[in-house]
Amino acid sequence: MKSMSEIMAEVNAQVAGSRFTRIACGAAPGGGGQKAVNPVTLFRGVTRTAKRVGVSQGHLSRVLRGERKAGKELERKLRRMGIRLGEEAAV
Repeated sequence: MKSMSEIMAEVNAQVAGSRFTRIACGAAPGGGGQKAVNPVTLFRGVTRTAKRVGVSQGHLSRVLRGERKAGKELERKLRRMGIRLGEEAAV
């Protein structure tokens, strides 16, 4: 008869090797087990800045991450505050 620790070791090995577990942990469905890496950029003071420029925090966050394009007025206000967007920020 197997001990509980042996049974659990077998179950853990089966779960770790399952396709579902690999996908749930971020591996590509047909890939070699490599987890996708997403860069994270953190911004401080987004809520206060959003209030100062008159837009929602969510919109400003998306603009700063490059998911949305800033309008002319928002871009002007941010530039006056010293915040550069897009290609000019990379310079």
